[in-house]
Amino acid sequence: MEVTPAADPGVTPETALEVTPHPALEAARVIPADPRERPSMPSGKQPGPATPERLAEFYAADLAAGRVPSKRQIKREWPVGYDTASDLHDHLAAAMAAT
Repeated sequence: MEVTPAADPGVTPETALEVTPHPALEAARVIPADPRERPSMPSGKQPGPATPERLAEFYAADLAAGRVPSKRQIKREWPVGYDTASDLHDHLAAAMAAT
């Protein structure tokens, strides 16, 4: 004979079907099915063109302390590819060496 647990007498069929709230799920952002309706997310990169002058201004404190930002850092923080980041790094390093 199979033994089944006793049902809770305080639970009615109506309350048994209630959904338990999940704050984490309620806080999740709903992403629309149409990608054109998606809100734009900030990229975390500096806006505008990455010129040697703008990078020198942006990294002024590091350059004054004798540190040149790495190629990866430039690529991560600016909208450039590896080759451009490499050129900008070389330009900053040369400018710092000349001072």
